Amino acid sequence: RLLIEELKLLSKKALDVGSRVIIEPVNRYESHLANKVADAYSIALEAGEGVAVMADFYHMNIEEANVIETLKSVFPRLVHLHLSDNNRSQPGKGHVDFAGPLSYLKSLGYSYYGALECNLSGEPKASLKEEREFLHSASGV
Repeated sequence: RLLIEELKLLSKKALDVGSRVIIEPVNRYESHLANKVADAYSIALEAGEGVAVMADFYHMNIEEANVIETLKSVFPRLVHLHLSDNNRSQPGKGHVDFAGPLSYLKSLGYSYYGALECNLSGEPKASLKEEREFLHSASGV
């Protein structure tokens, strides 16, 4: 209850300054607060309009049975993505499906940002160029 009460206060403050508090669900091996994106979404709904959620592909790979259904169910409060493959490498260097979820988000009109939260597979400039091409191809952008 304390978390919700504090988030309600933060929600109001965030809205006052044109911002939001974002909850990141983290897999069960690293946290116990919100492991699934739906857990974070429930907290956000109870806390108020100034609280939103983000989805991290690394953690969803561990916790979620169906990433597209997860993203669909939380879309009204989804404001950020962390992009990392199952092995914490850059997307496309492991086995996570990025094409399906990213294309789906595009079809819904997702207009927020995503951030690479991963280890690069080589020299940064070349790896980032490769990653840009991979993500454009995966999302259909």
